[in-house]
Amino acid sequence: MAIIEITEHYRQRFFERQAKTKRIQLFTQRAFFYGKEANKTKYGGYTKSLQTKEMINSSTAKIYNGFIYWFCDNRAITIYPLPNKYRAKI
Repeated sequence: MAIIEITEHYRQRFFERQAKTKRIQLFTQRAFFYGKEANKTKYGGYTKSLQTKEMINSSTAKIYNGFIYWFCDNRAITIYPLPNKYRAKI
């Protein structure tokens, strides 16, 4: 299992948006390996916007546990909460 590098920006956003925990590496690893890719979601409109952002930024979005995790290669870049209206559909 590869180690995911955590950037300082990601660490700050994780603490703001997810939780203040020492298990940040575990959460990130799970999101990277078990998260759903943007093209595998049920809702087409939101999926298309995520794929466009992936292409523009040359990054990967993984949806896991109500959040969108952004990765570039093996680095965690940032985290956003998944909008409530999409949670049931994705």
